[in-house]
Amino acid sequence: MPKPEPFPNATLADESIGEVSVPGEGVKVVIVTPAHPTYADVRVFQKEARTLAAHGYQVTLFAQAKGRMAPFVEDGVRVVPLDYPTRGHMVAGLPRLLRRLLREKADLYHLHNPFSLPLVLALKAARRKVIYDVHEDYIERIRIRDWLPRFLRAPTAYFVGGLEILVGKLVDGAIATQPEVAGRLGGRAIILENAPMVNDELNARAEAFAQTIPDEAANPEGAYRLIYAGSISRVRGLPTMMDALGLVNQETPARLWLIGYPHDEQGVADAMRHPAWPYVDFIGRLEHQHEVFGYMLRANAGLALFRDWGGYARISSNKLYEYMASGVPFVASAFPRWQATLESVGAGFFCEPVDAACVAFNLIDLIRDPDKARRMGEKGRAFVRTEFNWDTEQAKLLALYQRVLGEHQHPF
Repeated sequence: MPKPEPFPNATLADESIGEVSVPGEGVKVVIVTPAHPTYADVRVFQKEARTLAAHGYQVTLFAQAKGRMAPFVEDGVRVVPLDYPTRGHMVAGLPRLLRRLLREKADLYHLHNPFSLPLVLALKAARRKVIYDVHEDYIERIRIRDWLPRFLRAPTAYFVGGLEILVGKLVDGAIATQPEVAGRLGGRAIILENAPMVNDELNARAEAFAQTIPDEAANPEGAYRLIYAGSISRVRGLPTMMDALGLVNQETPARLWLIGYPHDEQGVADAMRHPAWPYVDFIGRLEHQHEVFGYMLRANAGLALFRDWGGYARISSNKLYEYMASGVPFVASAFPRWQATLESVGAGFFCEPVDAACVAFNLIDLIRDPDKARRMGEKGRAFVRTEFNWDTEQAKLLALYQRVLGEHQHPF
């Protein structure tokens, strides 16, 4: 199954993105994700777009790419940068974005999350093939959005839920991560789990980056290294992480790598005033996934202490699997779905997400018993490599594309 030749680099910075000739017979796919803060999103780019490109599709991704003005090519995917400083700019820019998408004349449009719903409806009105892909249960998630006035949250959530029911009847295919959302989208929907990538090239890049992190940065003065990588907010466990970090340091030195984008300014401000903040090394958002994985490879334990807000208890957490793929034991929220899936693997501990004492107790246990920590890390890595990873999940994505496009259009 040959991999297509990459797109030539484009150099246009205005609304017109020009004609780009592409060798090969691949089906043209346009993926659109206006709301994600970076084109390099793990699910959208690292998994879906790269997988499709590797299987012969000509993939163009419309997404935000900070600092990039002109289209560029990465890993066989042509990226067309969007520039939306605020949600208001994004909404106002939808008509212009629609015109650009229609000019692409793609065989299939693959749009992500509720901000793209108006585009889904417009593309279907233009008789285009469309897949709608939603990563979370936004009926629940909208209820906790601080940027939305409180009195609008419930009506907006119900409106989005109703719109997704309608879209599920109109689109050619749909993708969800949770059974509840897939049920709302109807019979054309599949569940595509947040399975981790087992990619030799990515792993090699992560290991090379990990080797550039000095020992004195990873474990200064022998401190135990914790890591959290992802969106940073109170609902994702920041207060519990700070409390647990303080408790652990009463017994033994430990430091936390905090990696990701702060989605909760007040929560981060509160954390910076916490007595445990001096034990935090705040890295911020990293553009390249291999760098995040590199930090994980140098960590001793990972944290995923989400609170049961906005449907988090029902998601399949990619974060846990990334820790496991890196051979890092974890301490995570004691959500029934997470425990039912992973507790028997023996790769980590589960605590109530606000129980900092439980978190600290288990971390101290790992620190005092390094052989136990090593065994847990090995169990997690083995589970990801042999039982649950993107190599097995991607078959669902490819099968959906084959069904939507029809076998005569498939690039294999």
